Amino acid sequence: MAAQTDGIHLSTTKKKKRLLIHEGFSYTKDKDELQDTTYWRCERRGECKGRCKTVRDDVFKTVPHCHPPDATRVTVEKAKEELRTRAATTIEPTIAVLRAATNDMSADCLSSLPKASSLKKSIQRERLAAGNQ
Repeated sequence: MAAQTDGIHLSTTKKKKRLLIHEGFSYTKDKDELQDTTYWRCERRGECKGRCKTVRDDVFKTVPHCHPPDATRVTVEKAKEELRTRAATTIEPTIAVLRAATNDMSADCLSSLPKASSLKKSIQRERLAAGNQ
């Protein structure tokens, strides 16, 4: 369920909640208002008060962040999303799914990913949930 629109990357967290990445900052959905307005809160809830709202595909920042943006976050989230999708829809071996998702990643992005053993377990859990084992 990843979507990319003019610097906005929509994905899901590992708990299947909506995730917005904009300008290197990650937000989780806080609440919906009206038809096309969604309020988002910085993913670092305990330490940052950063917030924004989206109206259709436009992003409006309302509260600034207290930390710098993470430039590798979009690439890492895309790789995780591809891992989840391939795990649920293909019967490729676990290592093939992992290699396909991380094949063209830079060293910075690879270092931001969880350990390979954790990713393999995630792939296997996704397959179990999809009945694809």
